[in-house]
Amino acid sequence: MNTQTVDISAANYELTLEELETIAGGKKKGKKKKKKKGGSKQD
Repeated sequence: MNTQTVDISAANYELTLEELETIAGGKKKGKKKKKKKGGSKQD
């Protein structure tokens, strides 16, 4: 169970970071990894 929790936490953490950066204006970094819907939004 611990492994699953960590996996979910990591995924949510990354997603949150990407979303936050995109909302805050990630255009400055541009080094985000479009893994999920982040790419679609950026596109």
